[in-house]
Amino acid sequence: MNQCGLFLIVEDEIAQQDYLKLLLQRLGLTAHIAGSKKEAERMLSESISQNKIYQVIFLDIMLPDGTGHEILLRLRSDPKWGIYAHTKVVMLTALDDLKYIAGSFAEQCDGYLTKPLEKEQLVTMLRNFHVIE
Repeated sequence: MNQCGLFLIVEDEIAQQDYLKLLLQRLGLTAHIAGSKKEAERMLSESISQNKIYQVIFLDIMLPDGTGHEILLRLRSDPKWGIYAHTKVVMLTALDDLKYIAGSFAEQCDGYLTKPLEKEQLVTMLRNFHVIE
């Protein structure tokens, strides 16, 4: 597996896309952006065929054409996406509700951030994932 140090942000709100990408860039990290479930699925499939696997995937729970939960379930169970079975996945949402948080962890996400994102929480999470020092 070739983890190329890329991150995938799956988020439909442009301001949130830009902010998270900027935070990652300031940490010296590179991110691609998908604005929908369909676009994310295309990008994930292409990354597998190109052997350029995302190191961390950020998934918004509410997308215009589906949910981040649907993508997470596929990442964890679809044999075609098996290379992503153990990739770090962080759920993003404005919903600070225990039901959503517990559901995300039950579906095997690795982290959960509420919007608006706070830089300190992101940095702590990436350190815990051993992505940055």
